[in-house]
Amino acid sequence: MVRVKYQITVVEREIEVWEKRCKELHTQIDYLSSDEYIEKIAREKLGLVKPGEIQFIVTDPDSFDNPEEAETDWE
Repeated sequence: MVRVKYQITVVEREIEVWEKRCKELHTQIDYLSSDEYIEKIAREKLGLVKPGEIQFIVTDPDSFDNPEEAETDWE
């Protein structure tokens, strides 16, 4: 009888862990399905902009060995 009660306690704790994980996954699904997330990915990964916005691409000037090289890259 004691062993069965212990097993029930172990299983109940495991159920709690899985229910918590399930809730976390539902929260993540809700966020990944939201307009906010979709817009974020569209901007970051696809480079999309809203109408009327201007997209700027910032480069690292230190990535060039020679400043004269930077000028020739734009030609």
